[in-house]
Amino acid sequence: MVKYSSKLKAEVVGEYLQGGTSMQSLSEKHNLPKRQVSFWIQKYRLSEKN
Repeated sequence: MVKYSSKLKAEVVGEYLQGGTSMQSLSEKHNLPKRQVSFWIQKYRLSEKN
C-alpha cells in the first residue's frame, strides 16, 4: 500500500476545488491513479458536510 503525504493530498484537492482542473488532468500531473484523486475529493466533501 502506497502512503501519500497530507501535503500532496491537500494540494491535489485544493487544485480541484479551485476549478478548471479535471480529476484526470490532476492524476496525470501528479502521476497518481485517477481513482485515488477521486477518493480524496470525495473524502473531503464528506468531511465538509459534518
